[in-house]
Amino acid sequence: MTAIVTGAGIRPQKIDIPNAEEYLRFLAGDEPNVTWSGEYEQFVASNPQDSEEANRVADAWLDCVGAGLYSIGRTLMAPIHATTTGIDVTPETSVVLSPRGELAALPLAAGDIGDGAVFFERLLTSLVPCTALLERSS
Repeated sequence: MTAIVTGAGIRPQKIDIPNAEEYLRFLAGDEPNVTWSGEYEQFVASNPQDSEEANRVADAWLDCVGAGLYSIGRTLMAPIHATTTGIDVTPETSVVLSPRGELAALPLAAGDIGDGAVFFERLLTSLVPCTALLERSS
């Protein structure tokens, strides 16, 4: 995955996030009951017969989402956020993310980066399929 931090008065900084594709295991890994898509499929396919069962199914999905956002935030998005600590972040500062393949299905900007914050609360975030054009224009 590649990210580019840019903004007014900031020279665009390209950041390559190593091993980002490992998160595909979380998206559609070997154990369906502990993956994002597996848990979601169970959530959608469930046909709860009472409110207690409905709450259990919803709680399992929300636990999976919470764990995923924590993991995504701390491992993928926090390093990107850390690169902005040495620059003057303004409302115009933005991060352009270019996740590869199925990684784009994950809500990357909603990742928990610590201190009770999520990534998109700190930096304007956009997604693009390829950063090559952005790199050529900088």
